[in-house]
Amino acid sequence: MLKKDWRDIKNGNDIMFWEEQWNKHGKAFNLEQAAYFIKAYDLMLINDLDIKLRNTPLTPRPSPYPISAFKKDLAREMEGVEPILVCLGSKNNRQLAEIRSCINMTNDYVSCGIGVKDLDCDPSIHVLWDN
Repeated sequence: MLKKDWRDIKNGNDIMFWEEQWNKHGKAFNLEQAAYFIKAYDLMLINDLDIKLRNTPLTPRPSPYPISAFKKDLAREMEGVEPILVCLGSKNNRQLAEIRSCINMTNDYVSCGIGVKDLDCDPSIHVLWDN
């Protein structure tokens, strides 16, 4: 399941990526490693971003969307909480790599806190995905 749906798109080293996720996030939970990854995967399925994106007015188009509009449209699908965007790539070719959100123990979206902000994204973003 992880090999298919939770891959390291930045460096291509899935094992190292999962180890980093466990060290950064998993050890904070009172769970065994396997139970943590099952819980994280279940949360990913419950909070299916592909479905959430398809429920927004965002559609693939040649001109980019302002990042603020992208986040506001997606927030409507995330209980009003704006996601955190992470972009990767060279200065002239940045691409959206992650859409992050914070969820409390009852699976409700919550603010990720003061100081948590988008990383390396341009002011506008192209929306491209397979229909």
